Amino acid sequence: TGLFNRSAFINEAKKQLEQADTKHEYLALLFIDLDGFKKVNDSIDHATGDRVLAQTALRLQEEAPDNHLLCRWGGDEFLLMLANMDEAEVIAKAKSLIKRVSECYEIDNNRITIGATIGVAYYPQHARNEVELIQLADTAMYYQKKRAPSTVGVFSDVLGYKISRELKLKARLADAIENEELRLVY
Repeated sequence: TGLFNRSAFINEAKKQLEQADTKHEYLALLFIDLDGFKKVNDSIDHATGDRVLAQTALRLQEEAPDNHLLCRWGGDEFLLMLANMDEAEVIAKAKSLIKRVSECYEIDNNRITIGATIGVAYYPQHARNEVELIQLADTAMYYQKKRAPSTVGVFSDVLGYKISRELKLKARLADAIENEELRLVY
């Protein structure tokens, strides 16, 4: 894709967070996950999937101003760090990215349509370092993808609590099954 990989992104993100601290600025991290991409690889082939990823990268580059950091995180996931934008501008940019990524791809006589779900987390509002910021944006994306794919979701303390509670319940339920602590009542 010609974009930063994970290591390069984390190094650059760390620098941007340090600069944001110095300048008392806010940053937004967008975690972009493609919707329906697996079907491209499964129903057509991986070479076509690779071309879709390359074209997606180009579309994201066109939408991302020069002073913003963009990377292919892995698989069909991309990260974009936005600086000097308020929440309304970030949401508008995310919607614009979804619209652009969702435009039809024409590759070898195949018309391919995919979408994108985006999770957003803010620095320093939600996280104090780049790793936590990525995790929270990923969490927001994952939750949004379950709720309403091809839309934007912003991390919040309420969302963090819901997900934490859900993880605890799943862990406790697994323990209860293993320890034979469940019984049927009717």
